[in-house]
Amino acid sequence: MIYFDTSYLVRLYYQDPGADAVRALAATDHIACAALGQAEIMAAFHRKLCEGAIRPAAYSALVVQLKTHITAGALQWLGQDEETLPKVISVWPLNPGH
Repeated sequence: MIYFDTSYLVRLYYQDPGADAVRALAATDHIACAALGQAEIMAAFHRKLCEGAIRPAAYSALVVQLKTHITAGALQWLGQDEETLPKVISVWPLNPGH
């Protein structure tokens, strides 16, 4: 299993820089993302629509494709419990440059 954050998920559906490399990596294993990634990827698609990077028809197609993949179980969504976020925060660097 490979964990993808939202920026990688977007590249599975939209030809952003680096999309080909992300898609090649995705082909090597099952993809997992935090459950919140579902809302984040929809927000990313909507931002592209608002910025004029995609037209409404393309936005609709992206939404349908993502919903189809979610329904089919193509992506594994990882839940968050009360222990997960404190663990993540505990490894954040104190100095942004490190």
